[in-house]
Amino acid sequence: MTPEPPSISDEMREHARALPNSWLYVLDPSVDPDAEAPPELVVGAYPVDEHGDLLLDFQHNPAYRPSQVAPPTDPLDAALQDLSAGRGSREAVLALLRSSELLLLDTVGDGLVLHTTPDGHEVVQAFTAPEHAHASGAQQGWRTRRGRELARILPAGVGLQLNPGSAVSVTVPRSSLLR
Repeated sequence: MTPEPPSISDEMREHARALPNSWLYVLDPSVDPDAEAPPELVVGAYPVDEHGDLLLDFQHNPAYRPSQVAPPTDPLDAALQDLSAGRGSREAVLALLRSSELLLLDTVGDGLVLHTTPDGHEVVQAFTAPEHAHASGAQQGWRTRRGRELARILPAGVGLQLNPGSAVSVTVPRSSLLR
């Protein structure tokens, strides 16, 4: 499971332009940007090229532990939050994911809506609770599918992106769902 890279803001692009050939560090929202952050509150970093442009090759900090995450909306969200904070296990999250009902964008027929992530990977977006679906900004209708059912119908090479836009969002490879 891969955590989603943070969104790139105009302010981040501006900082990068002033710091060519360097790294732009992304800090936990609880950190004062003018203070020195402890390693566990550094989310990761984007490389900055010689022109001051951010490259999309975000490097996650494996020591990062989110400081403030909203209360979980459901058992799967709680398990994802625990895993991101260094508690719980990947296997427990995958087992819960396979048995959970997830919200997907409703489509005509039985198809899946594919999205391309900023780093070029194809995913199907799914949400663990209506709160995450509504917070994503998508205005379409929703339908439910169990994780194990999605594992069988996801095309090869397409990941399952859980709770995109949420504080804890991960992409799960199809191969991990099938185990």
